[in-house]
Amino acid sequence: ALVVHLPQRLSLHSAKMLRELSRSIPTTVIVGMTGIVAADDEVRTSLRRLGIDGDEAAGIRVPFPVDLERTTILTASDGDEEVRAAVRAVVDAVRAGTRLDRIAVLHASPEPYARLAHEQLHAAGIVTNGAAVVPLAARMAGRTLLELLGLPDGGYRRQDVFAWLSSAPVLHDGRWAPTTAWERLSRQAAVVAGRDDWDGHLAQLADQQDRRAEQADADDDEPDSVADQARTLAGRARDLRRFVLRVIDDLSVVGAAPLPWSEHARWAQGWLEQLLGVAARRDSWPLDERKAAERVEVALDRLGALDAVEGPVPLEVFARTLTLELESDLGRVGRFGDGVLVGSVEMGTGLDLDLVVVLGLAEGSFPSTVRDDSLLPDHERHRTGGELGLRADRVERQHRHLLGALAGARRQLLCVPRGDLRRSVERVPSRWVLDLASSLAGRRWWPADLHAAVEPWVTHVASFDAGLRTMAVPATGQEHRLRSLLATGGSLADTDDAATLAGHAVLTARRSGDFTRFDGNLVGLGVPSPVDGITSPTRLERWASCPHAHLVQDLLKAPPVENPEDNLMITALQKGRLIHQILEDFVGEVLARPEAERPSAGDSWTAADRARLQDIGAQRCNEVAAQGLTGRPIFWKRDRRRILADLHRFLDDDQRHRAATGTVPVAVELGFGFGVDGELPAVEVALPDGRVLRVRGRADRLDRAADGTLHVVDYKTGKADRYKNLSESDPIAGGTRLQLPLYGLAARLADSRPGAPVRAEYWFPTTRGKFARHGYDVTDEVLAETQATLGVIVGGVEAGVFPPHPDSNATFFYVACPVCDPDGLGTVELRRHWERKRRDPALAAYAMLAEPLDDDENGPA
Repeated sequence: ALVVHLPQRLSLHSAKMLRELSRSIPTTVIVGMTGIVAADDEVRTSLRRLGIDGDEAAGIRVPFPVDLERTTILTASDGDEEVRAAVRAVVDAVRAGTRLDRIAVLHASPEPYARLAHEQLHAAGIVTNGAAVVPLAARMAGRTLLELLGLPDGGYRRQDVFAWLSSAPVLHDGRWAPTTAWERLSRQAAVVAGRDDWDGHLAQLADQQDRRAEQADADDDEPDSVADQARTLAGRARDLRRFVLRVIDDLSVVGAAPLPWSEHARWAQGWLEQLLGVAARRDSWPLDERKAAERVEVALDRLGALDAVEGPVPLEVFARTLTLELESDLGRVGRFGDGVLVGSVEMGTGLDLDLVVVLGLAEGSFPSTVRDDSLLPDHERHRTGGELGLRADRVERQHRHLLGALAGARRQLLCVPRGDLRRSVERVPSRWVLDLASSLAGRRWWPADLHAAVEPWVTHVASFDAGLRTMAVPATGQEHRLRSLLATGGSLADTDDAATLAGHAVLTARRSGDFTRFDGNLVGLGVPSPVDGITSPTRLERWASCPHAHLVQDLLKAPPVENPEDNLMITALQKGRLIHQILEDFVGEVLARPEAERPSAGDSWTAADRARLQDIGAQRCNEVAAQGLTGRPIFWKRDRRRILADLHRFLDDDQRHRAATGTVPVAVELGFGFGVDGELPAVEVALPDGRVLRVRGRADRLDRAADGTLHVVDYKTGKADRYKNLSESDPIAGGTRLQLPLYGLAARLADSRPGAPVRAEYWFPTTRGKFARHGYDVTDEVLAETQATLGVIVGGVEAGVFPPHPDSNATFFYVACPVCDPDGLGTVELRRHWERKRRDPALAAYAMLAEPLDDDENGPA
């Protein structure tokens, strides 16, 4: 026997097959009718295609599948509150003995109900099954394959490659690819895009690491870990290069000419197995991801069967078709019968359930807005005599699905949103829920009647707060915590929930005027003291310039990340390194000559010297260009000419200065405090409290005059404006310019004369810096002020109090930080809080720092 159970929209082919079978097999057709002619029209059309007169059922009167005993209508403030109410209804039903597989939560529109329903039910610990909310294109297997196919469109940009690699646990040589380490190496190698970058830059980086390992092996003072780390980085750079080049070359081959659909499908299936492993390796994946991977493979099989329909196609056509396939396929989550069914109202047709919850019964979502087909509009479809369905038929189809889902349920909860808080609009109840309400009330109801109804079968949830106060049993952990808090009158005194107390502490601290740990106060958290180890002038300057930067970069070890693709031109940092390296090489070669061949104080640089400096500059420029550190070629051509021109002028300026001061270079890159044989020990500075601060660093150049005066030079490649006010009366700019006096002490160590006269200068050997020199004599007064300021800085670091950065959304900034607050705390409100805060012993260091900036008229600066 053949039974056709509840036929809905039968296609011509399905109807023809059933007609042929019915000629030789006894056939019974079980038809479900709603009693509404328009809603049943599609079913009658299917019956006619089966050869059955469907008009016999047109006159059957079927009552609405609702009654006062089993139907409840709920109005809520918005869709989110609808879902919360639905989850509470499910929890109440389960507590009353209803099994989860006898419950369905159905939505009229997937947005926003599908995702909200799954998330809220999971938050309540309730298992779900039904339609997925994530398409196959966004699942692990789907996005891995689609992003692979999209790499050629972006020219294999670095960010695209690593967005792809980080979207799934990709395999390389049978093991998980070290994506994070690869990303750092690609950034270090300055890879931007294109095969040449991935090939040349990574190969060069690997060679550099090999040389570093060889140098570490040759140096007995270097620990073995340095060489091992360099070899590891070299190996990873080569692995990344090999992996990406294989991807690029394979995509180039398959995309070179049109191929049959089956070959494209086999190629994609092969890469899917290479990247994610065969099905056996996916056992550790979540169930939903495993099922999605299986459906992706099925989609590839479907596309591979298109050879009978169409000839060879380009890779772009295959990729677009696969994208359409995976984006339109949501698939399923969970297993039918395992947990609460969550899906569209259509999925409830024909099911036998104890509780059905329908969400989103508002005009615009149920029925949804019908938009005509621009290619085949309804007025053209009419001409087919009913062979093509109309887009307008969707409205009555949805009506039928609603009535069908309600007919199979012993209890029903119909949810109506009064508004949409996402769009700040009001919603009108669905015409069909008003029909059902009218049937229950025994008279015609309009939207105002439903919203104002006071009936036992109508429930109103005014807001989130009202829902918490009126619910019988909390459905989720969050609702339980909030309901417990409401039970105590909102007081935290009787609350022992850790999550509630922690959240309250955060909100209270951030809203108050107190300087708390959420604003950057690290008092008592064991901030390391600069005195405990060895530090550098740059690190101390960073604290004085912006303590927040010191906190993030030096203590948290989170320096800002610079992506090579973001730099159109060579960065200021890289340009400074390049010029420093060129000058170090040149002056170092000069010092390596016999003393008789070095230029004396009054000697000019020879033509050979000038040519050699240009050769070194060109060589170093070529090296950084090969490493991809110079930005776009069109800008680098200009910058390269400027650098080489500045080198020529450098020699002119240097010989004038040497002639005027009677100096000659005696050292370059003067290192101190690094513990390297042949270098100087750390500079030791006695602090006001008697402790000793040890500092290390490298002075760019040390000259000596005929009278024995030592001249320390530190190259700067930026603008000189911020340095022009340096003098013996203001030598360190509030602790933000500490290098010169500390380098001066290192120069005395190098000369073995503790009391030797020292002149320290910043030299700006570029056109941008106007070849200016700013400095002073390092006198006892300069060193005394340096010692005092270092004491303040060390005290501030040890206090563990760091001002927040403006991006941290903090309410106030309490300390004199020229970066965080360039206006110097210029508002009355800030000054008032500062006056209160400066009395806090934990902020004593900041009070000391602010004292010299006091202004009688405006208060503390």
